[in-house]
Amino acid sequence: MGIFFLLLISTMVVVNSYRPRVMVLHSYSPKYIWTREVDKGIHRALKGQDWVDVRFHYMATKFHRTKAHFRRAQTRAHQAIAQFKPDIVIAIDDNAQRLVAKEYVGRTDIQIIYAGVNGSIDPYGYTNAPNVTGIVERKPLVALKEVLPLLTNQKIETIRTIYLAEKSHSTRKDAAFLAKFDWSPMTYQGHHRVQTFDAWKKIVESAPEKADFLLVSGYRALRRVAKDPKSVIKPKEIMRWTEKHSKIPVIGLNQFNAADGAAFAIGVSPYEQGETPVKLALEILNKSVPAGEIKDRYPNEYVIAVRKGASERRNLTIPKIFKAFAVATESYFP
Repeated sequence: MGIFFLLLISTMVVVNSYRPRVMVLHSYSPKYIWTREVDKGIHRALKGQDWVDVRFHYMATKFHRTKAHFRRAQTRAHQAIAQFKPDIVIAIDDNAQRLVAKEYVGRTDIQIIYAGVNGSIDPYGYTNAPNVTGIVERKPLVALKEVLPLLTNQKIETIRTIYLAEKSHSTRKDAAFLAKFDWSPMTYQGHHRVQTFDAWKKIVESAPEKADFLLVSGYRALRRVAKDPKSVIKPKEIMRWTEKHSKIPVIGLNQFNAADGAAFAIGVSPYEQGETPVKLALEILNKSVPAGEIKDRYPNEYVIAVRKGASERRNLTIPKIFKAFAVATESYFP
């Protein structure tokens, strides 16, 4: 009997030692709703794939933005990779790329799959790299243009929009993307990126002077005091204040904006940003090909979220199909 168990354990060790290893390297932490939703997509794609050894590492750079924390997060991520020795690193969001993943470009022992990249992949050296593929993150602005006239029955050529967000690496890339987008026949009135809640409030209050819709995205790092990183405000407090005091409709560019209190949101699908890199990883492993031979992906999915009370107070016209979609994806809030 003892020999049997020894053989069984030895067999398990051998099998596990040959399981391909995939590390999911997150820029943020599960405290951030976006990261949690991306993880849902990852786990969905991993269902039935027990032959792959998957580890998660969270860098927690969303709420801790000091240079010291970034250095520690960078060092710990490299240490985790050195210890785990993954065949593939799935790097989620920009900080994971710029602080860690880009250092492995050109390696033959590690394949890189990026996701959640807001801007160009060029700064990371990913373009035409032999061991890199992935999926970018882009705000669904074409869909947004189609949706806005439906919400208020306003003629599209008369609609003016303005974008408001916190100051961060991601929102800087988003602002550049919005600025380059062809909004015609609408009018895009530019963007404001702020660091404090007081500055945010001023933009919200002045926005109706030049816009019909206030577009918002990230605000989870807004502070009461600019130089005090511990004065970060709870996101629901920010969005509930914004929804209450804005004289024009508040439209979120992330699903979680409606969860926080915005009347309506249309955003890139976090589930797709999680599922796609896993599918790419499985393709690499099944075909035994380097990542660079697999074409990069562009997002094809978006999610709609509705806050029932806020949308009704604003008399927004929510098409029934939007409501049904929001309900089906658990993004219809009271």
